[in-house]
Amino acid sequence: MKNKIGIEDPQVISLDIETYGAAKTNKDGRDLPLQTVFHPTKSLYIDGVRPEDLILTVAITLPQRDPRCKTKGLKNWEPGLLGGLHPGTTMVLEMWNEMHRECLANWLRHADTILGMNLQFDLLYLRNFDSRFRALLGGRLEKRQTLIDLSVLNYLHSELREERSLKALGPILGAFSYKETLKDKRFPSAIDKGLLSYNGQDTHNTMLAISEFGRKLDKDFSDTDKASQWCLNFYSETIWNAIFMSESGIPMSSLRLEELFEEMQDKTEFAATQAKKEGLILQGKGSAISKDELL
Repeated sequence: MKNKIGIEDPQVISLDIETYGAAKTNKDGRDLPLQTVFHPTKSLYIDGVRPEDLILTVAITLPQRDPRCKTKGLKNWEPGLLGGLHPGTTMVLEMWNEMHRECLANWLRHADTILGMNLQFDLLYLRNFDSRFRALLGGRLEKRQTLIDLSVLNYLHSELREERSLKALGPILGAFSYKETLKDKRFPSAIDKGLLSYNGQDTHNTMLAISEFGRKLDKDFSDTDKASQWCLNFYSETIWNAIFMSESGIPMSSLRLEELFEEMQDKTEFAATQAKKEGLILQGKGSAISKDELL
């Protein structure tokens, strides 16, 4: 497939899902519960949604690419690559349609890089929704898609920025705006054209925002590794690990991690103090000589 500027690029996609909380009824007019939880297993057992109604639609936007970017995907990194991304064709797939599911499976099979906002949520639900999607998302490390999350780029550019959501970031970046969001209302039905348009806007606008942050990181932090392949791969694997931990029921508590760090730090300092009393310096000035003498 070629985009409008003639660059063949099927390996980078912007992806977003709409779950049952986005509409009042499914395609058949059956009532959908309010979404009170954001993990697929909890959705089934707490909200009581039927498995086939977990995901209503999935949108994908393909990029037009800057002609200077010669690689097909983002695996082979080039400086300024993110800033050269521009939204191209957008498609919205209905998950009750088997042909649309197969189409999505094909795109997941071809993509080596997935752009999104809070991708952990989207990929958790996709992996739970269809066995084909589970097999294609998060496989062996060498074949696993690189995840570039807008929330990560927003943090890398400024960890103090109060705006965190896609809808709030649009006006800040001067890139786009929404007249209304799902916080304002639920769409009447899963087949409502407004829902399909809304889902498509999200993937289009996410790519716009990621491109803008790519340019900002190149401009404001060119002397750092914030926009490097190493940095983005690190955060990509962090998201994948969070997905696998969530599926396994392993919680990650930042408070508990901070407590564990403090406990280990206290034990380390105690051990260093006790060792110093015995003439062994474990850290700081003189530690290298002291350890050599011990050995």
